Amino acid sequence: MLVYLAIVVVFCAIYPIIPRKHIRWLFLALVLALSIMAFYMKPYETDDISNYFNQVSMLRKGGFSTLRRCIQNGDNHWNSLPVCGFYFYLISLFPDNGMLPAVTIFLAYGSMFWVLWRASQRYEVNKWYLFVASFFILSTYWFYDICSGIRNGLTFTLFCLFAYVELVEKKYKPACWLGYLAMCFMHSSGILMMMIRIALLLSGKKNSKFMSVLVFFAMILGGAVVPRLGEITNIEYLQLISEKAERATATSGFASGTQYLVNVSVFVVAVCVFCYAVYVIKKQTEKYESFSDYINFVQLIVFFMLGSITFTLTFIRFARWVIPAVISVVFMVGMQANSNAKIEMLTGRKNKSVIKSGMTLSSNELVINFCMVGYLLVHMWYACNGTSLIWLHFS
Repeated sequence: MLVYLAIVVVFCAIYPIIPRKHIRWLFLALVLALSIMAFYMKPYETDDISNYFNQVSMLRKGGFSTLRRCIQNGDNHWNSLPVCGFYFYLISLFPDNGMLPAVTIFLAYGSMFWVLWRASQRYEVNKWYLFVASFFILSTYWFYDICSGIRNGLTFTLFCLFAYVELVEKKYKPACWLGYLAMCFMHSSGILMMMIRIALLLSGKKNSKFMSVLVFFAMILGGAVVPRLGEITNIEYLQLISEKAERATATSGFASGTQYLVNVSVFVVAVCVFCYAVYVIKKQTEKYESFSDYINFVQLIVFFMLGSITFTLTFIRFARWVIPAVISVVFMVGMQANSNAKIEMLTGRKNKSVIKSGMTLSSNELVINFCMVGYLLVHMWYACNGTSLIWLHFS
């Protein structure tokens, strides 16, 4: 835990003195530092990664023929999740099992900070907002859980990367859809993100609110239907999804544990940030038109989480790995849009109503930044004292 905190503190200390154009290299150094830390982590016997280490060692010893046999026999569910098998096989080409968490952290954090940098360049985001967005990731993204669980967190985070490239950059659409599909075969939870992406595709640009409400009710009703898939089909992938859904519904209900309530608080903060960002961005439609599809995508995620709030396992995984990846981007773009609107008002033709509106935007900016930074500092304190990060130790 202290090593993670030290890396964050050094990042925060160095950030102000790095010129805006070189921030991407600081991001790279940060990601490499986190990856190196992950390389030396020592898992507990009960962690999923202990089992994954055995699988990687088996693949290293047996080679590609072992991978093929596992897929054919359905070992580790690799017949339904072959991308996971191939990922572990590629890791087995390295001589040390520590490369599994190291590469996973590099891909997860690397993708999130790459998206931040690209979005900050596209929308000319102020250096301060870029910093707060970065700190949002460092504070709310559950580092130890993705190190120990590997597949779920990586699946969600890479899906968000592909969504950004397709919906904002408007590039490589076929490759992004292949990426979506690959994530569904990396971990069964990928199908949840795929459902959200398909919902966005079906909604178009004008019916996103209706589709969001539909996703909300579909999530509630799906909890009763999906667990029964295994009874009506012999398709192993659907049976796996049914099994996972049954496990999720078995823990349904409002929990009162601190970790669950903290994740709820992250969701509430995310909703507040999202609503205000949408409010200011929609006032500058032309400038932020390329961001509209991404906003609709995040809106569907918000309604999905609202519908899944009683399905504890599903809700907390989205709160830990999806919310940091998408809301960090929405926050900084939204605050930059707010700043642009304020500057345009105060430098344009002045009258009492315009000045009042400009002052309101300035007040909103100060209040939101103050509340956001304050919350993230409290959450960082909690992360270092009450989350799985306290279990982080090294070999």
